[in-house]
Amino acid sequence: MEFIFTRHAKEKMDCLGYAPSEVKETIVKGMKIGPDSRGNMHARMSALEVVFRKLDQKVVVITVFEVKR
Repeated sequence: MEFIFTRHAKEKMDCLGYAPSEVKETIVKGMKIGPDSRGNMHARMSALEVVFRKLDQKVVVITVFEVKR
């Protein structure tokens, strides 16, 4: 499975200090939510939430953010 990161996702990952491997692990192992009203899926693990879309054998990471508890 190929992971593609949007420019926005890369900027957010850099700002929040998350590596691509952490985002991939969240998508693979995290709790899945969705699809939302735009057809995007959400995956959450610990404080990290990832918004992504699956296209065939590709996963497009749209954005990442931290969940406040």
